[in-house]
Amino acid sequence: DLHISDNTPPVLTLPTATNTVNCNGNVSATRNAWFASAIGIDDCGGTVTVNPSLLNIDESCVGNVTTTTETYLFIALDECGNQSTNTALFTITDSNPPVITPPTNLSIACGGNNATAIIDWLDNYTVVEACQNSTVTNNYNGSIPNLCNGAPLVVTWTVSDACGASSTASAQII
Repeated sequence: DLHISDNTPPVLTLPTATNTVNCNGNVSATRNAWFASAIGIDDCGGTVTVNPSLLNIDESCVGNVTTTTETYLFIALDECGNQSTNTALFTITDSNPPVITPPTNLSIACGGNNATAIIDWLDNYTVVEACQNSTVTNNYNGSIPNLCNGAPLVVTWTVSDACGASSTASAQII
């Protein structure tokens, strides 16, 4: 009887050693296509599965540009349990500042109890930031304005990402 034993690990071909993409909201699809480009070949002709696993995420700033480098471990496994492993980097560059849209102007009654309306209004902004968390601040000092003189109060919101890229928008309490 002839018995063939496969003790040879599959050949693992990684995706591009370092793949850099710009953050545009489609990072997940690009990353998945990058994963799918890794291949494994078995000398005995069997099926090889290749699976990536996230090992590490590093974020760094150069000026207001955020660079996120993800390190993945790729494992190629053949039908006999032999495996090959190697790592590859996927890098995302975010040079776009987050964008904030303020609420519409707030009309309040002259001399009325407007604190709740103002507090709710201050939190009624929207932020678009495709790749990272952001922080929102505003310049409202907390005092209830006396708008009986007809002068509006301008409130400015600022949104910033981790590397300081920011944008502002304003609305008025009238």
